[in-house]
Amino acid sequence: MKYVYLLRSVSNPVKRYIGVTSDFPKRLRQHNAGQSPHTSKHKPWNPVVVIRFEDDARAEGFEEYLKGARATRSPKDTSGERSAKKT
Repeated sequence: MKYVYLLRSVSNPVKRYIGVTSDFPKRLRQHNAGQSPHTSKHKPWNPVVVIRFEDDARAEGFEEYLKGARATRSPKDTSGERSAKKT
């Protein structure tokens, strides 16, 4: 069983982090203790959403999907829709 989660920084609310873990409470404590290089600069963090998956592969696939969706939107696009890729 794994959890996919979205965190929002308390100190800088525009900063968000998406992750996957098998122990969400422990992982949140690690983020807030500055033990993750990707989140240490903007601690503390609050969970926005946490989703439990029984199937680990589905959890990891969903995390990749979310991270990919974030990467394809322009910084000013908050609609949630993907931007057209430039070729």
